Formats: sequence, C-alpha cells, structure tokens
Amino acid sequence: MTYIIAEPCIGVKDRACVEVCPVDCIYEYVDDVGAYVVPDPSTGAGIDKQVIPRGEATHVPPETGITKEQLRAMLFIHPEECIDCGACESVCPVTAIFPDGSVPDQWQSYIGLNYAAFGLKK
Repeated sequence: MTYIIAEPCIGVKDRACVEVCPVDCIYEYVDDVGAYVVPDPSTGAGIDKQVIPRGEATHVPPETGITKEQLRAMLFIHPEECIDCGACESVCPVTAIFPDGSVPDQWQSYIGLNYAAFGLKK
C-alpha cells in the first residue's frame, strides 16, 4: 500500500505533509527541468538539493483530464519510497491524502496519475 494525493491538493500544495514525512517521499511535478524536486520544508519557497530522475514522468493518463498546470500545482507521493506510515494524511489541511485502497470514487484516477508521475504503473 502507498498513499495517494488527490484533487483537493491542486492549487493548495500545502507542505505540511512534506514536513512530517520521515522518508522525504513527497515531490513536486517539475517537468520543465526533467526532474522531481523535494520542496524545502524549512522555507516553503525554495527547493531541496535532492533531485530524482523522472523516467517516464511526462506521461499523464488521459482519463484524468489533468492539465500540466494542474500537475505543477499539486504534490505527489512516490509509491516505491512511501513507507505507509500515514503521517501525511493526518496533517493535510484539505483532506487530499488517502491510502491507495481508500481513495474516494471521484478521485480514483489519481491513483494511476500518482504512479505515472514517477514512470510507474499500478
């Protein structure tokens, strides 16, 4: 199991989840530089030096209807790095984070989107 960030994060991108994540597995989508970068939790404005190759990260499942602008306006949890601790879920101010088995029906497409953002398939 992993956690998924869904639609309520779009445009909010609150970084409380980044601050509490013990394994730093929450990333921004930054397609213009070809990498995922970890937001700097101490400033909220800058970015950490950690850069992760994105593989097939430019693939956006068409069934999501998500635009590149929306992708850039939210955060993503790396499904292979997440340790399923749930710390992020409880601090999200917009209730956008769910275990992948409990994502509400209207946001099911975000499961595939979250995996695809890292070049993975569910």
